[in-house]
Amino acid sequence: MNSHLQTEQAHKVANAVVFGQLESLIKNNSAIDLSPILNQQVASYPQLVSSLAKTTLPSPPGQRLGDADVAAEAASKQDKLPRISTETPIKVIHPISHEILGLLDPGLPSDSSITLSDHLPQVVVEALNNLIQKGQILHQLYGTYVISVGLHYAVKTDTSGDLDQITNLQYIRDKCPDIPAPQCLGTIADGQRIYFFMSRSPGSTLESVWPDLSVSTKVSLRNQLNSLFHHIRSLCFESRTERALIGGFVSGVSKDIRKTERIASNPVRSEKEFNEFLCSKPGRTMTTLIKTVCSSMSHNHRIVPTHGDLHPRNIMVDWEKDENGRMLEDTVRVSAILDWEAAGWYPEHWEFVKAMHAIDSRGPLRDWIDYLPTEAIGNYMIEYSVDCLIDRWHG
Repeated sequence: MNSHLQTEQAHKVANAVVFGQLESLIKNNSAIDLSPILNQQVASYPQLVSSLAKTTLPSPPGQRLGDADVAAEAASKQDKLPRISTETPIKVIHPISHEILGLLDPGLPSDSSITLSDHLPQVVVEALNNLIQKGQILHQLYGTYVISVGLHYAVKTDTSGDLDQITNLQYIRDKCPDIPAPQCLGTIADGQRIYFFMSRSPGSTLESVWPDLSVSTKVSLRNQLNSLFHHIRSLCFESRTERALIGGFVSGVSKDIRKTERIASNPVRSEKEFNEFLCSKPGRTMTTLIKTVCSSMSHNHRIVPTHGDLHPRNIMVDWEKDENGRMLEDTVRVSAILDWEAAGWYPEHWEFVKAMHAIDSRGPLRDWIDYLPTEAIGNYMIEYSVDCLIDRWHG
């Protein structure tokens, strides 16, 4: 996007921010004296426009995005796969399923003695390590690994200690059984890592095949995702629990995952509190600009079920093949939606905002925006633009 168009777009977003702030103030008090606010805007408005002009702003759907201010994902490959510790007691968080136990070496304790115990016997730990070491890395990002175990199963291991990826997944499978998602087949922890065993979905990640798909196939996948997310959004926030927290389906913990993951230190009970969490950072003073942005953010969005990381790497697709082994594009279907760690009850624009942030506008997924399931999740370009400012402030 050239400089003139970038500045023009910046003015559009800045005007929407200022208008939203004034509209909110007047709505709360129609007789309010706006003089102090307008004087403040005289000083802060040029700064707001300038910052927006330097930030990647979205183009309308159907057009290519400008330069992305999103760091490229870095994968740190390691020579050895993670190993479950044999020096500390292993905590069984969810019993290991018979499917996984059936892959282990013979001569182990009976299934019932393993699944019903709080700690794993040493011989079972060694057998699980052997199983993991035989696997292949399906995905690796920093300290997180997804490793195949057998043909139909996988284990995800990381050091976060975050169980939301499991409880959110179980919640969705319970409330929306028609949503294709992995099945939890056991979870253990060794004090350093969590090991989450799950079913492995057929096919490949949408990210790996996206550049080779035709427009008609991408449209078909968008329609499938629209149907799935309409189903997810049929869940009602009011029927959840009396706590009514914005955050994970079960934990109620609010998260904001950018270059790093931030977790709200206190329960978040409203969108206003969620906005304040987004615009805060421990050890950093809020600037006038970020205060203006925060005060102008809407707090009237519906709270809806949200995946929170709608990226093609988290979508599995499968297809039939012709006699030569080539993909039959008209048979491509969504076989699973993966990685529910960031899922929960969030403002309705959050799905779109996070889906936009995940894409490098100059990479092979640059047209992903054109095929987002906006019929189900909505289109929130203004909210995304404002979140770009917040993202820039967080650094």
